[in-house]
This record gives sequence, C-alpha cells and structure tokens, in this order.
Amino acid sequence: MTVTIVKKPSLITDILIYIIQDHFPDFILKIYDPHFLEILIKNENITDIILIDVDIETDITFLIQHYKNLNRKVMIWTGNIYNYKLIDFFRLNLDAYLYHKMEKEELIDAIEMVLKDEKYVHPQLAFILLNDYYHLVNVQFKKPAKLLTSREWEILELLTQGYKNEEIAQKLSLSIKTVRNHVNSIFKKLGVKDRTNAVIKAFRHRWFY
Repeated sequence: MTVTIVKKPSLITDILIYIIQDHFPDFILKIYDPHFLEILIKNENITDIILIDVDIETDITFLIQHYKNLNRKVMIWTGNIYNYKLIDFFRLNLDAYLYHKMEKEELIDAIEMVLKDEKYVHPQLAFILLNDYYHLVNVQFKKPAKLLTSREWEILELLTQGYKNEEIAQKLSLSIKTVRNHVNSIFKKLGVKDRTNAVIKAFRHRWFY
C-alpha cells in the first residue's frame, strides 16, 4: 500500500509521517512538496491513497479531481475551517476530511475507515460544512422525541458542533464517565459506530443546522 502525502515540510508534517509509519509499518510513504505537483500528474500509478493539504497556496483542485477520476483514495487535510474551497471539496465526496487539530487516535481511525472503503469527516469540519449546507436549505426537521432522551439530544447537538467528551463534560457539569455513557447510548440508538457517523446522521435528518 503506497500512500502519498502532499504537504509543505513542517513539524506537523513530520508528526503526521511519524504517526502513519508507526501505526501502519507496511505503508510505503511518498512525500511531495506542493511545488512539484506535475510529477504526481505524470505518474498515475504512484499511489493508492493520496493525502493533500488544501491550505497550500497552489490550486490543487485539479490534482484532487485527477486522482478521484483514477479511483484512488483521496484524503484532504486542513487547518483552516474557513477555507472557502471546503464546500466544493465536500461536494466531491472524497474519502476523508482531516483537521490539523485532530488527535492521533482520530487520524488512525480515519485511515482505517478509508482502508475499509468508509468515509471519514472530522467533527469540526462536519459541523462547518454540513451546517453551511443546511443553512442554504433553511429547513429543520422535527427531532423524534422518543429516539433519545433530552440529555442525549443535548449531547448530540454538542457533538455536531465539534465538542469532545471532555469539553461536553465541562460545559454540562457532568463527569467524563457519564458523558461517555451518554455518547455510547446515542451511538447504539442511532445505529452508528462512532461520533463522525452520528454527526452525519444528525445533519442528514436535519435535526440540527
């Protein structure tokens, strides 16, 4: 499995490479500076998965579309939730949308989901992107009251806003254990495996916007 990373050299890039190499030792990593994109275009068989930093100054839309057309796995990375191109990237239905403040475990989970042909959207980006879309639609469906308890609805809404368990516990004056129990209960009742899919389901049904 060959994974190509298109990102400027930096400490964050080094950490990203270390985490991937440490957890996925069988991966062959290829690192490309954004200034040499023509190499990636010429060599179509260079990678199985490509991870692209979309915050770079160079327009990489053509690169994303190129590898998507080749049926490669395409993951994007951003540290700017106000990047005006995010909505366009979201509409491309890429394999993963990563956020630079994500935890190590979140990055590993994202890659593992992509390997299973599943989609990953970091909660912070899911909130920004999907919230923007549903504001355009300007429709909010009534939440099925009996599906979740009032506390669980409250916590699910915070999940859609990108809150982590520790932040939810602090905001609602609950213990971490209590929050985890509520979150697991939400997953079970919604029939999902993780918070990303819980958030996507909540927005898909337009329970929040």
